[in-house]
Amino acid sequence: MKGIERSFIYGVSVSGTNFTDREKETRRLKVNFENGLNVILISPRRMGKTSLVKKVQQEVDRKIVPIPTADWTPFIQWKFKEKGLSIDARYVTRICEVVQNQSSYVQQLAWNVMLNTEKEVTDAEFEQGVEDLMIQCNPLFLEQTRALTSFQMNFLRAIIAGQHSGFASQEILEKFQLGSKSNVSKMQKTLIEKDFIELRQDGLYISDPVLQLWLQCQQKV
Repeated sequence: MKGIERSFIYGVSVSGTNFTDREKETRRLKVNFENGLNVILISPRRMGKTSLVKKVQQEVDRKIVPIPTADWTPFIQWKFKEKGLSIDARYVTRICEVVQNQSSYVQQLAWNVMLNTEKEVTDAEFEQGVEDLMIQCNPLFLEQTRALTSFQMNFLRAIIAGQHSGFASQEILEKFQLGSKSNVSKMQKTLIEKDFIELRQDGLYISDPVLQLWLQCQQKV
């Protein structure tokens, strides 16, 4: 059994091709999310509630136009003020920039920063908030990337390094150890299907800004 890729994932939330069925629930939950309706999911344990919510959340976040930082600023400052705390607008801007204004991540990071703040946000509280976000997402991202091949991981590293096109050139193949030219097109297709990357007007990008940050942190370890 040595060397066999893990075929079935259980005990943790899943995504991409490991998420199956639940089409009706996904459509209904997405409509509720997009219309701001509160939802309660009831089922026995280990039935996929967390995976379902995360899948819909990611789809909705990418579909909805990100809320501008200028709109986030008064909202986040007001939330801090409610708790007797203060956050300068420049830290709200940094929160939004780190997560590319994706709504769920903006609020998660803002919450982390708030929890670390005694009175007023400083660089220390902000950086600790980001570190906490990495810790919170670590189990999910480890599970998501565990099944990726070394070539696929190298492909993601190439994108993080600023390479968004031209992956089939000999220079890029050798620089990032991507294998053969035919391997590149297969990897691109697979990584798009698994929601790791997305095609934009000027090339390929990591779909999830926090996954990108997590991958950057992993390279430094």
